[in-house]
Amino acid sequence: MYEKRFLQGGVGALLLLALSAAPLTAQTKGAIEIGVENGLAVSATQDITDNGTVLSEGQTDVIVDFPLLFWHVGFFASDRISIEPGFGLSYSNYGGAEGGSYTIFNFSTDVLYNLPSNLFFHAGGLYTYSRVGFEGADSESAGQFNLGAGLGYRIRLIGDQVKFRIGARYYYSFENASDGLPSAHSFLATIGLSVFTK
Repeated sequence: MYEKRFLQGGVGALLLLALSAAPLTAQTKGAIEIGVENGLAVSATQDITDNGTVLSEGQTDVIVDFPLLFWHVGFFASDRISIEPGFGLSYSNYGGAEGGSYTIFNFSTDVLYNLPSNLFFHAGGLYTYSRVGFEGADSESAGQFNLGAGLGYRIRLIGDQVKFRIGARYYYSFENASDGLPSAHSFLATIGLSVFTK
């Protein structure tokens, strides 16, 4: 229920911005968008089962990505269509008796449909690779594929070259039982900044 209200609120706010905005000039073919984002994610994982036996119970997590650790570069094939690969990196050390660290790499590719009003829709794939290490023990790694779609809105800050970017998206994560990763439904709200070459 929380995830549903979260997504509906984000989508409603973006549509309101788009409807109230005056028509703006679209980006031109050959333009490049370079940006960085962070955000809030709500993820609900499913049970991992084997022949009816529950190996791992599902749960709901709230994750905040901070500081700005996800970069993307968008290439405009036309004034409406852009291809946007992205890369994210998270690293953390933690103390305690065991001690250790974890590193998460995210690789994504999205196709965006951009409107002159600065509203955009996008869909694509995401691959997440994580590595966890403990003091005095071998490190462990795992990977997971995700597919997602969403919408966003760009707010002009300096002409058409610098824009504030907000978005909401949904991801489905495919189960990787061999690494103990369950399937999951994730809803994300993101904020960021983009710079355009022209």
